[in-house]
Amino acid sequence: MVFLTDVGVGEPNGGGGGNSNTMYGQGGQAGSATVYSFSNGNDLVTYAIQGVSDWWLSNVIGKAPSSVTPLLYVYGSGGGGGGASNATGYYGGAGGGGGGGEVIIYGYNVIAGTAFANGGNGGVGSTGGLSQGAGGGGGGGGILLVFYGPGGLNGTIGFEALGGSGGLYATNSYASAGQSGTYYAGSVTVNG
Repeated sequence: MVFLTDVGVGEPNGGGGGNSNTMYGQGGQAGSATVYSFSNGNDLVTYAIQGVSDWWLSNVIGKAPSSVTPLLYVYGSGGGGGGASNATGYYGGAGGGGGGGEVIIYGYNVIAGTAFANGGNGGVGSTGGLSQGAGGGGGGGGILLVFYGPGGLNGTIGFEALGGSGGLYATNSYASAGQSGTYYAGSVTVNG
C-alpha cells in the first residue's frame, strides 16, 4: 500500500514544501524568507540608496565611510527537498518550487513596463517501480514594489507575482500551487 500526502504550499515570497511518500520519510522543509520592516516607502528607498552609495564609496572609490549601511539583499526562499526513495523500488516525492523573491524599482520618473517575481514550479514525481512519487508544491509568488519620485509614473506597470504550479503526481493529479504574491506602487520623496 502506498500513501501520497499533500505538500506544503508556498506563502508569498516563500518556497513550496518538498513532498513525501509517507512510507519513506517526510520531504524537506521549504526555506524561509528574511523580513525587513520599514515604517514607510521613503525609509525603505532611502536605506537601499544609502547601501548602494556606501558600497560604491568603499569598493569603487576606495574610501571608508564612518558607518556603512549594508546592501539590501532581496532573495526568494528555497523550495523544500523531496522525500527519499528506497532500494525496494518505492519512490519518494519531488522537491517544492522556490519562492519568487522581491523586486524593488525606484526612479525619479518610472515608465510603463512589466515586473516579474513568479514562484518556481514544484518538481514532477518519479514514475516506475512499485510506487510513484508525488509532485512537489509550487513556490509562492514574490513581492513587487515600485516607487517613483516627482517625475511620476508614466503609463501602466504590469505586475506578475504568480505562485508556481504544483508538480504532477503519478496519479495524474497535481500538488498544491503556491499562493500569489503581492505588489505595491507609490510615490516617495527621498531626503526631501
